[in-house]
Amino acid sequence: MIVKVSSIQNNPHRIMSRLPLIEDKVNRLMISIRATDFWDNIVVRPSDNGYYQLAYGHHRLEALRRLKIGEIDIPVKNLSDTIMLDMMARENYAWGQSPNLVLETVRSVRIHLNKVLAKYDSYQEFHKYSDESVRVLFTGVKGDFKKAKNSGVGRETIFKFLGEGYRPHHIQSALSVLDGEIKAEKKAEELRKKEAERRAEAKKKQETEANHQKMDEDRRRKQEDEELKRSKDKEAKRKELEAKRIAREKGRKFREDAQEKEEARLRDEAKKKQNEELAEFVDVDAYKLFPTTRQARGFVNAVRDLKIPRNLHINLARHLTAKEFSARDIPKRARSWNNKRLKVGKREKDIGDLQESLKKFDLSLRRADTDLYNSLKLIKKMKVIRLNKYMTLLFEVHAEIFLERLKQLLIVAGFFEGRKEEYNGSKASRGIGHKQIGN
Repeated sequence: MIVKVSSIQNNPHRIMSRLPLIEDKVNRLMISIRATDFWDNIVVRPSDNGYYQLAYGHHRLEALRRLKIGEIDIPVKNLSDTIMLDMMARENYAWGQSPNLVLETVRSVRIHLNKVLAKYDSYQEFHKYSDESVRVLFTGVKGDFKKAKNSGVGRETIFKFLGEGYRPHHIQSALSVLDGEIKAEKKAEELRKKEAERRAEAKKKQETEANHQKMDEDRRRKQEDEELKRSKDKEAKRKELEAKRIAREKGRKFREDAQEKEEARLRDEAKKKQNEELAEFVDVDAYKLFPTTRQARGFVNAVRDLKIPRNLHINLARHLTAKEFSARDIPKRARSWNNKRLKVGKREKDIGDLQESLKKFDLSLRRADTDLYNSLKLIKKMKVIRLNKYMTLLFEVHAEIFLERLKQLLIVAGFFEGRKEEYNGSKASRGIGHKQIGN
């Protein structure tokens, strides 16, 4: 069958890193292929996605790749994993039994057989479903199956699988090396596990420290946020308190202003009322001349006590404020000023009284003259010889009123002092009586 060289893959049981190709062998094969062309002495089996897996002939496949041969005509067979391993082991034996070759072959066989045994839980299941090439290794030996399943295949089973071409002591040496590798691998695995645990512990510790640091950082940030929040709350509260204080201050100032205005209004009203009360018995202009309220009150009391006329208040106030003085001196100085005023004004008072008396006398004379004229005129009009009783009485009353007024006039004028008896005795001779009128 024509197969592309590029589609051929290595045998899955061949670990190239452990059993690399031999360069000298590849070079000799390349020379041989150039000289005699390629013989179909390799076998492949179908794989997935159009690829093929090589059973044996890895050096020949590498020589073909290096010679850049695109296609080859080779047999393609459906081979099991066990057959693929058996064919590779026999091919390796044909090239010699180097320690490394035996070691890697034994390694591949043991790995493969252990995998096959691990697929089955019982010997009956293994005997029924396993591959014939593997089943013949444990035919009728149930104990060997259990032992191999539990502990892994040993020298005898591997020797049966590989055939007589391999020496038992070579297989034993390879198994010893593999056991050592397994132990070393286990130890290394333990070391790796411990290292992994140590790293995990260190990582955990580091993560724990990181978490602690993060927690500390979060705690610090939270504290900073809380501190910032407290600061903001404190600032907001301070502003609120300041706003309240300002509002209280404004309210207090407003109340004080209102109170001051009310007090000013009350003072003005009181002052106005006081001025009105003062205006009843004191001159307001005189009151205003005093610089202090106490002095003004002293002035008011002095005027009230001394009964000084209103028209003299301004003169007294000017006299009192002409020199520096205290409120205690006001009554004394006002009394002194009033006494001087009274002494100086006694003569003026007498003159005024005389003038008033003269005015009254002049008025009395005028009235007496008028009454006398009216009486004479009335008498002239009476030309009757006899009056009735009512008319006589009326005339008598009129005459007595006239004589009484004349008496008062004479007393005021000073002409009647010492003549009262004479006047009383000669009353009829000095006037006209009703008897004369009657006669």
